Amino acid sequence: MASGRFESKEFQYCLSALNKVSRSFALTIPMIEESIRTPILMGYLEARVLDSFEDEYQNKISKNERYRNLDLVFSILKAPDNDQAAIKVKKITETAPDYISNPDYLDLVQNFDRIIKIHRKLKLAERKILINWFSKTVKGMKKFLGKKIDTFAHLDEYCYYVGGTIGGFLTDLLIKKSRNITARQIKTLKSFYADFGIFLQKVNIIRDFREDILKNKRIFWPQQAFLSHELTPHKLLDKKYEAQALTLLDQMLASAHKHVEPINKYISAIPPDFPGFKRAFSINFQMGIETLKKVKANPALFYGEAPLKIERKVKEKILSQYI
Repeated sequence: MASGRFESKEFQYCLSALNKVSRSFALTIPMIEESIRTPILMGYLEARVLDSFEDEYQNKISKNERYRNLDLVFSILKAPDNDQAAIKVKKITETAPDYISNPDYLDLVQNFDRIIKIHRKLKLAERKILINWFSKTVKGMKKFLGKKIDTFAHLDEYCYYVGGTIGGFLTDLLIKKSRNITARQIKTLKSFYADFGIFLQKVNIIRDFREDILKNKRIFWPQQAFLSHELTPHKLLDKKYEAQALTLLDQMLASAHKHVEPINKYISAIPPDFPGFKRAFSINFQMGIETLKKVKANPALFYGEAPLKIERKVKEKILSQYI
């Protein structure tokens, strides 16, 4: 998977970490062309590091402390060669157990020094694109810290910051690296760059509703949806409210499905010199679609003991269409 620039123990760690924090992207990122594969891998892992500080232990860490952690991570990514970078990385790795409960995410953050070693090897143009979009990600994360998702418009905005901005990074990278891209393709890609990330974020928010509540994490389904039925989020885990729960689920599914057509347009505009990226992108998109089919009208989303996942045979069918 790696070119000569990246054949190292640090790079091998990044590959193994990817397998732990995302099986679906661990499956598809290796399909991507070498010229953009490593910056995409690093962008994904670095986004996970930021997400760990934004999302974990919502009620135990102060907002100001979370601000500082996000700013600290971003300052390292922005200036990895700065004399203070190593000190900052050490601070992050040493304090990570105070903030992060998920063992795989904790391992990722505690090995942030390895990630930064690879980050430093990225080309300057790649790093500039990454930092430009991460600046928007961090700004949005800070905006929504401690803030409820009140409306579906707020949901769209939140998902843009944590998912859509990553689509911006991918798109700028494609445009920068492609040798066979047309003005029309660039226009389409720039018009719909955010939908893929927003869509996948909404898929996760829908699928993880029960888990989020039971772990006392933040509720991402809009408050207006609950208020319209005179319910609190926790009541949706009570089977006597099953009809209302499924109605709210339909609203969330509609919110996710509005991104499907824009994503199809985006896929059609991916330049021909990146068939691997197109294949990887399409596979992750189709897995999202199948996840929504799995949860549709499914009470197990609210009452099941384990999160709903698509079956192995469904994954294999998706892969067979693109490999």
